[in-house]
Amino acid sequence: MVEFGLLFFVLALGGVGFNLLRRPDAGPLAYWAWGGFALLGSGICLYLIGDSSRWSVPIGYALGTLYPMLLLVGAMVFAGHRRPRGAISAALAAGLARGLLEQQGQMVVSHAIGFLVEPTAAAAAAVFVFRATRSAPAASWQQALAPSLVLMSGLDVGSAVWLVTTGAPLPDPLIGAWILGASLTLALQIAAVSDRTRDVLEQRVEERTAELAQSVSVLEEQIAERRTAEAALRESEERYRILSEMGSDYAFALRVDRNVAIHFDWASGTLSRLTGYHTEELQGQGWRALVHPDDVKLAFARLEAALEGRAREMEIRILDKEGEIRWIQIRFQTTTRDEQDGVVRVVGAVRDVTERKQTEEERRRLDLHLGEVQRLDSLGVLAGGIAHDFNNMLAVIRGNGLLALADLDAGVEPRVRLDRIRSATEHAMGLTEQMLTYSGRPPLTLCPLDLTQLVRDTRDLLSASVTEKGCVEFDLQDDLPAVKGDFTRIQQVVVNLASNASEALGDGGGTIRIATGVRAMDTRDLSGSFGTPDVAPGEYVALEVSDTGPGMAPEIQQRIFEPFFTTKSTGRGLGLAGVLGIVVAHHGVIRIESRPGAGTMFQVLLPRSAAAAERAPEPGEPERPSAKSGRVLVVDDDESVLDLAREFLERAGFDVLAASGGKAGIDLFRARSDDIDAVVLDLVMPGVGGAEAFVEILRIRPEMPVVVTSGYDKEKVVERFSARGFSDFLYKPYEPEELVESVRKALTGDPR
Repeated sequence: MVEFGLLFFVLALGGVGFNLLRRPDAGPLAYWAWGGFALLGSGICLYLIGDSSRWSVPIGYALGTLYPMLLLVGAMVFAGHRRPRGAISAALAAGLARGLLEQQGQMVVSHAIGFLVEPTAAAAAAVFVFRATRSAPAASWQQALAPSLVLMSGLDVGSAVWLVTTGAPLPDPLIGAWILGASLTLALQIAAVSDRTRDVLEQRVEERTAELAQSVSVLEEQIAERRTAEAALRESEERYRILSEMGSDYAFALRVDRNVAIHFDWASGTLSRLTGYHTEELQGQGWRALVHPDDVKLAFARLEAALEGRAREMEIRILDKEGEIRWIQIRFQTTTRDEQDGVVRVVGAVRDVTERKQTEEERRRLDLHLGEVQRLDSLGVLAGGIAHDFNNMLAVIRGNGLLALADLDAGVEPRVRLDRIRSATEHAMGLTEQMLTYSGRPPLTLCPLDLTQLVRDTRDLLSASVTEKGCVEFDLQDDLPAVKGDFTRIQQVVVNLASNASEALGDGGGTIRIATGVRAMDTRDLSGSFGTPDVAPGEYVALEVSDTGPGMAPEIQQRIFEPFFTTKSTGRGLGLAGVLGIVVAHHGVIRIESRPGAGTMFQVLLPRSAAAAERAPEPGEPERPSAKSGRVLVVDDDESVLDLAREFLERAGFDVLAASGGKAGIDLFRARSDDIDAVVLDLVMPGVGGAEAFVEILRIRPEMPVVVTSGYDKEKVVERFSARGFSDFLYKPYEPEELVESVRKALTGDPR
């Protein structure tokens, strides 16, 4: 068992040594050291294991023959020659052959092979070492290396002669000589390699020192030239710096290395005034803190292009030390480039173009608003024209239907059909009003309102507008400043936005949050809003309706207020268009905050009113003024409307004069002004319009009560007649009772 362990140890050691020697960087000492281990292994196999293992003799002879071959290969490497290919394999093969021949009784042939191979390899190693060390110093260990190899060659010869002549194992003295000679040779090999390495290093140091001395001389000349150039450059840069300090631009000179790290040579004092940073804070990679995160890639690309000579200008955003965004324009050029360390010197100037960028953005925003205003104005003109003519026709249809209904008994068939006509007419009136609404010109009755109280008064309507799966939460601020608004219209905004949020939740349900409050808005906050153009920054009363639905993509947000645009499978797409029209009529704006998957918030911002808020009117019968008969002049360009108004008033007990058009109305009033007690005047008429007729009537009789009728918003009419008031305003188409009520109110002197 011990013999088997020794044999395994020898084989493992030999395998490791063989793999190490195959490395291309193996030196002479590696071959010689493993030669010593091969000799040790040979002794273990031949003299310790012996005949107890059938493989010990072939392995022992293989390692014994390998030893001198390793001496030879190591010597060749030591002398600077290439390693002979296949030498080690050949030695192992020869040794194995010797061992196998001996086991077969061919001892003479086996020893003869050893006599031919081993002494020859050791002697050749001595020759290579001698040639490599003959110029070595006398005190060097290298001088003793060749004789030691000759000694090993002699021991090989002696051993071969003994084995051939006697056929007996080597005697102890000869084995001792082998051990002593091999140990001495290995020690000399180690010392010689050390000397050799030291000599080579010293020679390389001398050569390198000479090269460095030459390089230093050349470098000193280059440094002298560079110092001269840098002195001239510094003088030029100093002149430029002084001039730049006196200007508004920020000038600089810096160096950029391969890692895009910046090192300032100098920078004008404008840098600190512009950014709040000192140059020390921006050195190295510190400049990244200055560049806006969204523009870092652009800055890298432009800087690299500049370093390659492909760009000399860029505009980027920066964040100053206070976190404010500023736009800067950088112009620069490279002056010198060091090809060895990759450092590029750059000089340039920076200009603060924030104001220009803001002006451009404001102009862009104003252009968008102008387009929106022009679109709304076009719609308003179209809606106004349609409303005027359409309402006149509706007034005739509706009025005659009402008169016919009044003349018929309940339950008769014509009455049923007239009811249908009235219902359809009222629906058409609603559509006309809706057109005026989304064009920004709905009929309004303005008064100071508390937005929080309005939302509270609308809770019942909200409950009917929101799906059962939607949970409505309120966050209402008390003591809000009042807004000047129409209660019904703003209530419509709240309900429409809540209904829209409810539909956005879908079948999955979610939360709808309705909030009120005061919000301070700056130019940036208002820049993306929809509605009234050129709204000024400041405090606004806000109504916010948000949902936890799927949110909207940016392209949907841009079109959400367009008339007839809808993302629903059903609907006309007029709800949000109407909301925007109401908000515009109240001089407000709407902001949207939404992202896909993150819900949506509509924020309605309305101007504050200086007046105190009023409660919404309670439902009930209005107090009627006392009836009063008299003569009423009705002026309208539509004959059907004239006939209808005449019949309404005559049935109420009034004496009626009718004039078709403004000029006819003025002429009739001038001729019979003393007999006329009140005037019903249409605002929009061809030729001489209602406004001109109104002025002329009041010029003739300043105290004359005038009821103005129109399909336009009452507030617009109030603005036109602000200098001289009218008695009452009647929105077309009107009910018979409404006309009679307005005339009675005018006659009794009840203010509008």
